[in-house]
Amino acid sequence: MKEINPIHKAFADEYLVNGFIGCNAYSKIYDKDLESQYNYCKSAASTILAREEVASYLQERLEDNHLSVDEALSVLRYLALQKSELGTSLGAVKLILQINEKLTEKIEVKTTEYKAVWG
Repeated sequence: MKEINPIHKAFADEYLVNGFIGCNAYSKIYDKDLESQYNYCKSAASTILAREEVASYLQERLEDNHLSVDEALSVLRYLALQKSELGTSLGAVKLILQINEKLTEKIEVKTTEYKAVWG
């Protein structure tokens, strides 16, 4: 797999920091005016997010930060609502499936813990 380049890495980091708002991350990292170039920023952000190396990097970052159930649901909701090529991208689909698997595992652990305490 191709290694993520520094500008895409900066974009992905900003994307995580700002709550998964791709157009805002793109605007900040690429120094674009969001008001006048909103559609361009949104499209460009979707294109970057669809790249396999970016999706993999985001997944690693989310795993490193021990993604909470609420955060995972937030990511899944955002990806599901994307109206771009991102939703059909192989990298994005892999990311969604991997996040879903991790989320399912966490829910199973929490359910087991709850049952152990509350019966």
